[in-house]
Amino acid sequence: MQIRPIGPAGLDQALDIVRAVFMDFVAPDYSPAGVQEFLDYIDPARMREKTASGKIRLWGCYAGSDPVGVLGLKTPCHICLLFVDKGRQRQGIARALLSRALACCPGAAVTVNSSPYALNIYEKLGFVADSPEQTVNGIRFTPMTRPPQPQSERSGEALPSRRVILRRESGCPRSKTRSPRKWSDR
Repeated sequence: MQIRPIGPAGLDQALDIVRAVFMDFVAPDYSPAGVQEFLDYIDPARMREKTASGKIRLWGCYAGSDPVGVLGLKTPCHICLLFVDKGRQRQGIARALLSRALACCPGAAVTVNSSPYALNIYEKLGFVADSPEQTVNGIRFTPMTRPPQPQSERSGEALPSRRVILRRESGCPRSKTRSPRKWSDR
């Protein structure tokens, strides 16, 4: 398996994984309004716009030509999507994708709004809850932060799975200012 950027040609296939995993594991904990809010957020046209503008950077974990995991990183260092295909979970894919995101955030804290389903997963990946669970527009989430890591982890030594090859690349997103946040921004 290999981690690589998701370009325009692979976006629909990647979002299909996000949608399927969301519906199977996350949607059951959300109200109908929350499910619709998330589906609107991952609308392919909106995602194309966000990735083209550099607001979101997407990586996929690929088994051959097929994506089996997807991570979205919003500037400056916020994980907005992390989904692994149902049949590929518990194989180190989320950990490898997170390692790729951490390479774009050297010495910085990384944030995420965890769904109830993923809370334990993020805790195992080093995130801590910043506040109790919240609900905004039907989306249930717990704001979490992974503190800045020592140099050994920043270089990726501590996180990658042995089964996944990480490509070195530049061009990680950066932002100098933060704007007010909503559930999808944190």
